[in-house]
Amino acid sequence: TPPGMALPGGVLPLIGEVGGDSRPTLHTSWLELAYAMYETPWIGWALGQKPRADLWALLVGREIGAAAMPEPASSLFAATGLAVLRQGAGPAYWDGLGAGATLTFGPHGDWHGHAGKLGIEYLQDADYLLRDHGHSGGYANPIHRQWYMSTLAHSTLVLDGRNQAFSWCKGRPELDQAQTGRCHASLAGPEASACTVSADFAYPGCRVLRTLFLTKDYLLDIMECEALDEAEHQFDWLAHGGGRIVTALPFAPAGLACVATGETVPSPAGLPYAPGSM
Repeated sequence: TPPGMALPGGVLPLIGEVGGDSRPTLHTSWLELAYAMYETPWIGWALGQKPRADLWALLVGREIGAAAMPEPASSLFAATGLAVLRQGAGPAYWDGLGAGATLTFGPHGDWHGHAGKLGIEYLQDADYLLRDHGHSGGYANPIHRQWYMSTLAHSTLVLDGRNQAFSWCKGRPELDQAQTGRCHASLAGPEASACTVSADFAYPGCRVLRTLFLTKDYLLDIMECEALDEAEHQFDWLAHGGGRIVTALPFAPAGLACVATGETVPSPAGLPYAPGSM
């Protein structure tokens, strides 16, 4: 459910084609319709936190009866391939005070998927420290495939300077679900939350495990990379933050560009992205 995925302040994760390059939030109109149909307690609570003055409130809005604030516990959506780690409590978390991180490891997602498996987002007290970029808002815009859908645009691992591997499922979700990652361990505690996941299909010839350990003060990120094909590989760890990374380790000037067919995430054969092609 949306509360199970929400980061501090109720911000939902930017995964794949979600929301554009902005902070996605729940639309009040959707909540009005859902509460009118189901009277779900967390929806009643959410409606009570904001003015109800739009057209949907007039058309389908009902008096709030059942209402209950959801507790911000960590969640694992195994079938979807999403781990949500959270530290915070009560109203303060929903007001933006607390820590939250997401880690994706599920199926690619076909047309709306990005080559960003094992990608993470990290929000601390309503400020993004690591974030996804969402999408460009226009499928025919070349930057959509050349940047937003690329592995390079996500806070994950790049193998040998290439986009992650995946297979197009051609609109058949059972094929998409057949190529997915795995959660090896998870922990949800009052002082710390953690998980370890992999997405082997994205890194042919290699095994990559990512472990996150979240407390209210910091996020520990551990990447374990192993070559299974006995070949030499280059591993690049990417972090998309809004500030400057400071470390005692030496930095060296470098450049990185993910390459694939046409130097972008490739389209399915015979189905290029173009106006009207969807």
